[in-house]
Amino acid sequence: MGSVFYRFWSENKGLITLCLVGILIRLLYLWEYSSLPDWEQLTVDNNYHHHWALSIVNGNLIGDTTYFRSPFYIFYLAGIYKIFGTSLWAVRLIGIIPGILSIIFTYKIAKSVYNKHVGLAAAAIHTFYPIIYYFESELLLDSLFLLLLQIAVYLFIKWWDTKTNLTIFLSGLFFSLSAITRPTALIIIPIIIISFFLITKDKLRFVSVSIIFLVGVSICILPVFIRNIKIANDPVLIASQGGINLYLGNNEAANGISAVMPEPLGFNWRIKQVTFKAEQEMKRKLKPGEVSSYWMGEAIQWIKLNPKQFFTLYLQKLYHNISNREISNNRYLGQFFDKIILLKYNYLSFGVLFSLSAISLFLTGMTNKKALFLLAILLSYIIVSSLFFFSSRFRLPLLSFYIILSANSLVILQIQLRQNIKSAVILCSMLIVVGLISFVPIVALPKGSASQSIVSKGIYYSAYADYKKALTYFKTAKDIDPNFTETNLNIGAVFMKLGNLDSALYYMNLEKNMHPQQTKPYINLASIYFTQKQYREAIVEIKEALRMIPYDLTANLVHLRIVDAVDTTSQAVFLSQTIQTAIRRTEYNIYYLNEAAVYLSNRNQFASAENILLQAIGSSPPPIETDDASFLHISPNSPKKWEAQKAQAYYQLGYLKGLNGIFTDAVNYSLKAIAINPELAEAYINLISGYFSLNQVDLGLKILEEALLKFPNNPNVQRIQQLVEKQKKG
Repeated sequence: MGSVFYRFWSENKGLITLCLVGILIRLLYLWEYSSLPDWEQLTVDNNYHHHWALSIVNGNLIGDTTYFRSPFYIFYLAGIYKIFGTSLWAVRLIGIIPGILSIIFTYKIAKSVYNKHVGLAAAAIHTFYPIIYYFESELLLDSLFLLLLQIAVYLFIKWWDTKTNLTIFLSGLFFSLSAITRPTALIIIPIIIISFFLITKDKLRFVSVSIIFLVGVSICILPVFIRNIKIANDPVLIASQGGINLYLGNNEAANGISAVMPEPLGFNWRIKQVTFKAEQEMKRKLKPGEVSSYWMGEAIQWIKLNPKQFFTLYLQKLYHNISNREISNNRYLGQFFDKIILLKYNYLSFGVLFSLSAISLFLTGMTNKKALFLLAILLSYIIVSSLFFFSSRFRLPLLSFYIILSANSLVILQIQLRQNIKSAVILCSMLIVVGLISFVPIVALPKGSASQSIVSKGIYYSAYADYKKALTYFKTAKDIDPNFTETNLNIGAVFMKLGNLDSALYYMNLEKNMHPQQTKPYINLASIYFTQKQYREAIVEIKEALRMIPYDLTANLVHLRIVDAVDTTSQAVFLSQTIQTAIRRTEYNIYYLNEAAVYLSNRNQFASAENILLQAIGSSPPPIETDDASFLHISPNSPKKWEAQKAQAYYQLGYLKGLNGIFTDAVNYSLKAIAINPELAEAYINLISGYFSLNQVDLGLKILEEALLKFPNNPNVQRIQQLVEKQKKG
């Protein structure tokens, strides 16, 4: 046994050492990262993955509608949460595992394409490459996608050498897993099929190998396709965001590096908005796949009408794909890297890989068919992905192939330095010339790109009520670009929460004047005017918002509060009509139903209030796959918060039943409220009153005792205790 381990160590000690170093680097990185406030600041896509995973953990395995994004990473993340709890440390530590496996497969592919020396050099670059271990610790799918794609490519190369059917089937299977992690894996399938044709040189063998491979590819994709049909009657192969993504990369406002649409959608567009726009144009209700098809059509139409602008934009995106700059539309990577020593002083960068890869292909590409295969993957992926928009994480799955080609250059350069100095000097000169293409910023970044990531940080602090810090970030973003969408809006929103309404009004009006098609300024202005009891002005603003986004929950809630204030009639007919219209508009949202029931109860409209509360109890949150709230730091539609709203509805029903003297129902509804949310003090008060009214004094006193322990400072609980003590004395 000892000899087996010794032989394994002696044959693989270089790779094993690099893996151990890779683990150490990643642990040190996480330790340094965890000391920063950024650790908790999940960005937009991170939030979406997090909330969707929580929904799965809470039992929503099948889902509610067509997948908007590919599901495999979400189930992977949900599995971590299920086993280890909802812990960022757990997710990030476990992220090291695919990271280290990725180093191993970089070595394996490099060894198969070139030799062991190149394999070790490639594994070394991969171990230390900063952007790779940065993404491994984010709640993003890209690192898992990188590993799955590597395994698929490695198995294909292994088939190239062995020609075994099992190997090519497994390659197809891992391409299938890659595709349900990110559908762009499908870009490589035609390259594989063409390679079959070139390698087999036999029609019958070509057909049989292609069938075996495609069967493997279908193993994971087909169930997802069937699931989309069964759940939503929507024949979407994997995910429905493709058409929207194509439009994001090809529209009059597109800049090549941001998920931006023309106003009023802008940078901060929502799935609900793009769905509403598509449905307005098509004049019917649309499934997610149909929404995607609509936006794909819009993108193609824009390309047809603006060929010159499209071509210029496409060239810019091609350049971003080979540029040394690391770009993220959610986080300003340069600023973040400066905070962490392991990133700040790590000078491995994409420009280095690009120049080394180009030289490698120049030197050995024509004589090494497997290297040409890697080149085909790189070119096809870049050509197709540049139709969309660029972000550094989108090129992450290609880095392994760049690293392998770069390692080959380094090995050749090392040999030349020992054997032929003149050739080595020529190679270095070529590296510098080629590197200029990547390092020199030929295409300038859009002005708002830095503002967007800074605004995102401000939104995080605002969500957690650190308004002073949020204001600092928003004002910094404003200094960079005073016209950037929602910057003034966010400043005004902070002033609203701080109670400085004059400043809030100023910034909201500033935002409205700069971006009159944006809806949030109108909603916030209506809220401010409502607070100041300027109801006429409030109505004007909120009606404009509802004209543009009639479905919006916040706009409808603000409208409800204003109408309740202005409709002073005893019958409250206008209020009732407003509520019924808004319930349909908001698709029976529980937050609207609960608040509307309060206003109706206050007007003694008990039957209407009870009917609305029963609707609230039977309501369901929006489909998690397309829920805009899932992109927020704190989702109001999380299972926990939705259940808390149901508890609120049960409490209100208990309260109404108590008012109407139906004390048995009051007790039952109050018990249901407490069963869902044991922290709802009002439900305990209802329950105590119900038991006392039913002359079940012992039960009432028992619940009172529990309430005093749970809510010792609650004035209503204390008041009941005082009345009980007074009655005992009397």
